[in-house]
Amino acid sequence: MNVGLISKFIIGTDPYLHPECKECSILPICWGGCPMDRFNNKFNRQNIDTCCRYKGKMEKFVLKYINKS
Repeated sequence: MNVGLISKFIIGTDPYLHPECKECSILPICWGGCPMDRFNNKFNRQNIDTCCRYKGKMEKFVLKYINKS
């Protein structure tokens, strides 16, 4: 077991430590996106968009859901 890698994954993927996520109202819903993508962005210098597809469209999705009920 690679304890260092596990620690990096647990701490490095926490959306509450990412400034942009902390300010986003979608955070509780999206959970910060895919943890593996967040890890790759931080430690493997990738640039993967981890934002939720609902960002900026939440009202539209909620209204669509309500109208289906």
